Amino acid sequence: MILESSSISRCTYDVFLSFRGADTRKNFTDHLYMALVQAGIHTFRDNEKIERGKNIKDEIEKAILNQSKIFIIIFSKDYASSTWCLDELVMILEHRKSSQCTILPVFYDVDPSQVKNQTGSYAEAFSKHEESFKSEKEMVQKWRTALKQVADLGGMVLQDRHESLFILDIVKQVQNKVYRAALYVPSYLVGINSLVRHINRWLEEDESNKVEITTICGIGGIGKTTIAKVVYNQNIQKFEGYSFLANVRETSEECNGLVRLQRQLISDIIKGKAQKIYNADVGINKIKEVVCCRRVFLVLDDVDDLEKLSMNHFSFSTGMPSTTTLYESFMECAKSIVKYCGGLPLALQVLGSSLSGKGMSVWRSALKKLEAIPDSRIQKILRISYDSLQDDHDKNLFLDIACLFIGKNKDYTITILDGCDFHTIIGIENLISKSLVIVNEENKLMMQQLVQDMGLEIIRQESPNLEKRSRVPKLSSVFPLTYKNC
Repeated sequence: MILESSSISRCTYDVFLSFRGADTRKNFTDHLYMALVQAGIHTFRDNEKIERGKNIKDEIEKAILNQSKIFIIIFSKDYASSTWCLDELVMILEHRKSSQCTILPVFYDVDPSQVKNQTGSYAEAFSKHEESFKSEKEMVQKWRTALKQVADLGGMVLQDRHESLFILDIVKQVQNKVYRAALYVPSYLVGINSLVRHINRWLEEDESNKVEITTICGIGGIGKTTIAKVVYNQNIQKFEGYSFLANVRETSEECNGLVRLQRQLISDIIKGKAQKIYNADVGINKIKEVVCCRRVFLVLDDVDDLEKLSMNHFSFSTGMPSTTTLYESFMECAKSIVKYCGGLPLALQVLGSSLSGKGMSVWRSALKKLEAIPDSRIQKILRISYDSLQDDHDKNLFLDIACLFIGKNKDYTITILDGCDFHTIIGIENLISKSLVIVNEENKLMMQQLVQDMGLEIIRQESPNLEKRSRVPKLSSVFPLTYKNC
């Protein structure tokens, strides 16, 4: 059992190891310490984290009172003979009363009942303490009480198990506590639970050694990265290694960007500094070496060319006034804004933050402006899908559809655009794969409003003069200028 206190504190270390050095420093505790560090868990032990010249007692007290989340107390045969260990135990239990910390007792070569009732070697130790501290009976009683309290927590018992497997179980317990939120995600997320559950079930069902891949796809700003972060946070403790590579597309296009990504991936999995990688080909082989004997969970965020990454077998692609009239006015305007956003969480976040706390006149003015001039922050995200199109053919096809063919029959559109030297069938399929075009149940071409606005804004930026633009939307009064491509 792990006991957790109720208040909150800021911590430097994930784990504080409390142990009797003469018993376990060079064997069990050393092996446990290395396993924790290799799992990426920041761990304090007195001989590793205290600089020379500093007072050991003061540094340990600081690590206990201000800097540690989890206390692993390793009870060994002669633990109770150390007054240092007993004082440290009392301090940890006192600290628990006023700060959020977790205590995990580990019974190495003793039984919990021996610790609780102070029998066997613990009885012998206390006989000596009572003889040595006759004038400090209250302190001796504090030690006894502390041992009883911590033994009542249950903890983890080695008994006749293999130490290596026992240590792995301890590390998993700590990981379950430490990695509840490895990556930041906003509070109060809406509309992602069903997809997260679906991916989690997929992960739970596959416990074999096979390589499995899933892909989250859609237009920019729809919430793909947020979903991936939530799934990542909820599942990394189940894997031997894990890594979340953000902004893969952008980083891989930078100088040595792919090598940097490879180095980060290796470093995340081995929980240490990666060896030098001089080029991407070397990185490929090193990645294979690192992942081949581990069950690994990888998230590659914003990937447009999986083959280029050379790891396609190791990826997861990733105070308001209360009058009713005013409330109804805000609601009416809010519904219009939500409709304009077309279900894109990013758009709602951007617009919501800019309108928060503003009056009704500002809301109405903002909505009118959006209808005329799209928000540049949203357009920048949406344009990622447009810019990732393979060639000018598909980009021109997208702009023509945005201008002229929204709501038109797909077959009719193919006939018209094929006559203008487009390869329309494959082009529309490419646009659909990028979530830039939708074909509805009536076989009509459709776009989300923000996506169409993005296309029209690209055309508008070609020139301030309408006559010099390549296209004019079909509702414009200057219709004869619309089709320069034919």
